[in-house]
Amino acid sequence: MPRFGDQEPEDKANTGGGVRNFIPPIKLGENKESCVFRILTERPDFIHEEFHRKFSGKDFKGYDLCDTMLGKKCRLCNDDDDRVSRTGTQFFGWVYERYHDYVDEDSIPSWVDEDSIEELQIGKRTVFRAQVNEPKILKYAYTHFNPFQEQWDEEDTLTDRDFKWTRTGEPSDMKTSYSLRGGTVAKLSGELLDLSIDLPDLEQVALGVITSIDGDEEEDEKPAPKTRKAKKAKRSAPEPEDEDEDEGGVTDPFENESKLDAEDDDDDI
Repeated sequence: MPRFGDQEPEDKANTGGGVRNFIPPIKLGENKESCVFRILTERPDFIHEEFHRKFSGKDFKGYDLCDTMLGKKCRLCNDDDDRVSRTGTQFFGWVYERYHDYVDEDSIPSWVDEDSIEELQIGKRTVFRAQVNEPKILKYAYTHFNPFQEQWDEEDTLTDRDFKWTRTGEPSDMKTSYSLRGGTVAKLSGELLDLSIDLPDLEQVALGVITSIDGDEEEDEKPAPKTRKAKKAKRSAPEPEDEDEDEGGVTDPFENESKLDAEDDDDDI
């Protein structure tokens, strides 16, 4: 199974290209931590799967796919530990993360390239911005899918702009929520369009068959049997950028937030 961020690399050397058994996830660990990404998966192409939680004593250690998703009998469904036997639904989609804003220096993971970090004043807040510019898997509990569904219901697309994804809730908060704020509409560049087409199949990623961005397959697993009744929607490529548009640098729709954030109350979260 891919690690999906439940166990992060221990050092920067583990995050380079060609790493086996790791697909980088979008992960916000602290209250008010945020990132800006471009969604590369349209709403009909998002998928969801059932997972069991795994523990070491009282410590949560990540997720195991429920074997019923593979058309098999699942031993974890009958586990004596209720925390393990219960399943939860998670959704999956591809995004291109542009940058990540950490709330303080202590919250920056050790594998983040120090040279990519810039300290910025955004309104009343100081953030530590790390440039990312790489594809990542968007994978969260299905209870957090509402912002994406609402955007789809209003605009009939998820791929027409960059979005800011922000966490509200401390690491130990069981009621953590996330907000999705859209930037200015801007068609996808040809480079990101090509990337979105070349990314691995989401269902194969979720089932643990594919374990890297390059599409490497798990050596000790076979592709899941085709036992599903529901048909997966045909993959829709995001709309490409117009040929006559300027191909210069990307304009950050969130770069002028200072005035907006300065008007926020100090106690908002």
